[in-house]
Amino acid sequence: MDTINNDTLKKALSYHQQGNMGQAELLYTKVLDKDPDNIDALRLLAAIAIAKDRFDNAEELLKKAIALSSSTLMLHYDLGMLYFKQNLVDQAILCYERALLIDPLDADTKRNYVIALQKTGNLSEALRQLEEILTMTPDSSNTYQDLYPAFLNLGLLFNETLKRSEAIQCYRKAIDINPKGYEAYSNLGLILKDLGQLQESESAFQKALAIKPGHREISLNIGILYKEHGLIEQAIAQFQNILFHNDKDPLAHYHLANILTNLGYHKEASNHYEIALSNDRQDQFINSEYLLSLHYEQSHSPQEIHNKHKEWADSIEKTTPCFSRRQENKSSPRTLRIGYVSANFCNHSVAFFIAPVLINHNKKDFTVICYSDTPTNDAITEILKNNADIWRDTRRLSDLQISDLIINDKIDILIDLGGHTYNNRLQAFARKPAPVQITYLGYPDTTGLTSMNYRITDDIADPSPIADGIHSEKLLRPLKCFLCYMPLETRPTVTNNKSTGITFGSFSHLAKINDTVIDAWATILANTPESKLLLKSVNLKQPLAQQRILNRFRHNNISESRLILEDKLPDIYDHLNLYNSIDIALDTFPYNGTTTTCEALWMGVPVITLQGDSHVSRVGSSILSSIGCEELITKSIDKYITKALSLAEDIHIVRNNKVSLQNRMKTSQLTDGPQFTTALETMYQKIWQSYMRNK
Repeated sequence: MDTINNDTLKKALSYHQQGNMGQAELLYTKVLDKDPDNIDALRLLAAIAIAKDRFDNAEELLKKAIALSSSTLMLHYDLGMLYFKQNLVDQAILCYERALLIDPLDADTKRNYVIALQKTGNLSEALRQLEEILTMTPDSSNTYQDLYPAFLNLGLLFNETLKRSEAIQCYRKAIDINPKGYEAYSNLGLILKDLGQLQESESAFQKALAIKPGHREISLNIGILYKEHGLIEQAIAQFQNILFHNDKDPLAHYHLANILTNLGYHKEASNHYEIALSNDRQDQFINSEYLLSLHYEQSHSPQEIHNKHKEWADSIEKTTPCFSRRQENKSSPRTLRIGYVSANFCNHSVAFFIAPVLINHNKKDFTVICYSDTPTNDAITEILKNNADIWRDTRRLSDLQISDLIINDKIDILIDLGGHTYNNRLQAFARKPAPVQITYLGYPDTTGLTSMNYRITDDIADPSPIADGIHSEKLLRPLKCFLCYMPLETRPTVTNNKSTGITFGSFSHLAKINDTVIDAWATILANTPESKLLLKSVNLKQPLAQQRILNRFRHNNISESRLILEDKLPDIYDHLNLYNSIDIALDTFPYNGTTTTCEALWMGVPVITLQGDSHVSRVGSSILSSIGCEELITKSIDKYITKALSLAEDIHIVRNNKVSLQNRMKTSQLTDGPQFTTALETMYQKIWQSYMRNK
């Protein structure tokens, strides 16, 4: 290069560094006019073209430079960056690989190569490359520190794809690089929490909090960790500490409300829900948990509860656009594509009622796709998975992503199995990704959504026309009972209670055991002097839970010695076997049991229920009617008490009839999976035919 051209290039570079792109571009062009093969001018002019989004021009310049000097690493690197900027990731990777052939130790190229690998989902190779950088540049502190965010990001990607051991490896590497990096400790704590490793998770969170004192998200996660592991008093203290620093924090109020609801402190919980909603009206799970909580006491009428659901749904549907595109399968005749959406395809109540449908479904006329948000898979998950035609693990998908997936799967009828329970997908349903949408199991009420076409129920649980007026969905009543029950594990043999006295029992959730229920139970105990009451529920060993229960019984002059309190049993066989210690099961009200009622009947234990005026208080009646035990349905608290005392007087007959009661259930519609599924799928076909006629 002659001296004049060299001076021109230096001057152009000076303008470039000052941000005067126009002058720099003129001078680079001038250099190339005299020396068309000037590598530096070609590369720098390409940089200006990239800055001005003239990508084709930049690519042409860089390719020309590479043709002239293919061994110059930075040319391949720049071309890779250009492709990556245009989201041409595979082409970018090829450029980075060519650059690394020239210098395998170039850290900048490797870092960007890793980012591109992550983008394509090749996470294992990205991790290998990052570890290679660590071994190549042990003495370069700047390069070493620069890898902290790379390992952090890679850990997030591994976690999103549920490769948790690799994610943990990334976070530990990030901590080695930067021991003051609170994000790595926090993310590590989250994974360990999901894996059920309480002490290790708590340690990681506490280290993060020591680096970043008062960090809200970390503080919340510690409280959630305690809550999930049943450390209720520690969880309450943690959330209260957050509120000490910010008394309006919506999530702290929400988690406190949720804990108090689960312990049966409904008035106190309601206060926290109201504060949470006043500070975050849009949060899906705060709204849903609040709506669910309205069903536990009789202070809210069915119409009032319906109005609350509609208020939520209206606010959601105003801001959630419905899909205008759908991949409808227009061929006919054809199999219908049915999608089931649930976060409870596991050892959960929902599984015992959807299992017979999946196991008995007609594979000739229907294709069943399950969308599983189940947090932790177990043996029951495998049973359900093996009976679905297609299984989608959707745990890490957003509502928009799962909606897209449902559209691409060409689902005809999409069925919600969660309603307003935790981890629901109602915001995805609000987008209307399927032509026909139905809500079924998991929630005892309307969703409130106009995008939900139908709800499956029966004439007893939701009698017409009263129930029709308090649902946003059209009610479908295909059978006498809307449920079909199937125990999925080894079942114990039915035996008689060996106690000399009568044992009443309830395995209902603590949230359903309100003061009115306890008062009725206390009256029953007071009138059967030698009797006891066996209660079993998650959190029943918690001091706060026992305090509420025992105080209310003491208020009714019932001694603690009359009560047997059991917490959740981890093994379902042991759980079912405990019913052999009960003579008579007492249903809760207004929120009846569902699974617990079926379990009791399966184990030959009669269940006395109190029928009310809404689905939650009528499901017990539906179950009992389906097996021909209408005599166990009562219409008032006095009659509920009288029925319990009447059975207690004939306790020997009750005990002798346990096997026959189980057999009655075994031969009823309630456990007839093939008949139930045929009726359900026939209804699906009719619904689809109606849709095709009217669309």
